[in-house]
Parts: sequence; C-alpha cells; structure tokens
Amino acid sequence: MFVRVQQFYEDASDSIRGHAFTVDGYKAGLRRSGEPFDYYLKWPGFNVPGWAVHKLRSGAMGSIRPCEAAMLEALALAGATEASYVIGVVCGDADTLDHELAHGLYATNLDYKAGAKDRLQQLAAADIAAMRASLLKSTYPNVDEILRDEMQAYLVGGDELGGVSDVVGLRQYFLDFIGRP
Repeated sequence: MFVRVQQFYEDASDSIRGHAFTVDGYKAGLRRSGEPFDYYLKWPGFNVPGWAVHKLRSGAMGSIRPCEAAMLEALALAGATEASYVIGVVCGDADTLDHELAHGLYATNLDYKAGAKDRLQQLAAADIAAMRASLLKSTYPNVDEILRDEMQAYLVGGDELGGVSDVVGLRQYFLDFIGRP
C-alpha cells in the first residue's frame, strides 16, 4: 500500500521520485537490475508527507490500486490533510515506531526539527559523511533535507548508521519531547 507514495516521495532514482509509475513497472526495474522485490521485508516502517498522499489522491501517480484506495479512505475518515504526515509500522515494533514518529515530528514540528538539527550539527564531519554514505548505499536519494531527516530518525530509533551511534542524545531529546521516560 505504501510502495508508490513512499517512493514518489523519496526514491533514490530521479526517474521514480516525483513521477507516476506502476508497481509492476517498479518491480520490473528491480528485476532488470538483478534485485528482488522485497520491499515489505526490507522496510519495517514507512513515512510520507500529506502532500505526497494528496498527489496519490489527485491521480498524479496514475490509477489508484485497491490497497491505496483503502488507505486513502482510512486517511479521509481520520481527517488527514496535506499538512498531515502519515506513518506505518509493523505491529509491535517499538523502535521502528519511534523512528517513524521522529520523521513525523521533524516534518511537522519546527521546535523538534530545530532541536534535532542542533544535535546533528554536534556530530563530527566524518560521522555525518559516514551516515550519508550509508544512507545513499541503502537507496535513499541524494537530497540533503531527506538525508538529515533520516539521520535523526535512525539515531532516535536506536540504530547505528554508518558505524555512528547516538552520541549527541537525539533519542533522549525525542523521548523528552514526546513526554516519554
């Protein structure tokens, strides 16, 4: 259900990111490059800004698949708007939930975003470069704002990224911000 809207938002390929494509075409592209379609095995969580969901709803991504229609209906019932932020996680995966919530806060709360950016700026340049290289290798786009968002979310989720752990207290900042001990 998230494949097209997620990849429309942040696929590494300029031919996918921001363009209409079909899931079958996406799978065929992976096969041509020798990769399996393991999307839902590889990614335990998803995050998309409301504007990307609006693009799906408006038809900018092409025909809406039944699972996408179900998601759009659920979001409409929840009152989601272009200003909303949508996340999805595997049930029971608390670290991934924190990772995806961190994305949502980074995109929708200026105070949180400023604090997260301040903490990222405390990292050594070599650490930032290592995290960036790791993200680019993992098929994230070479877009600074997306990469910074991913860096803070991975550290909040308790993950090591490019050999770098949360030495600047991003996880604790996140927990304090949401009022969780």
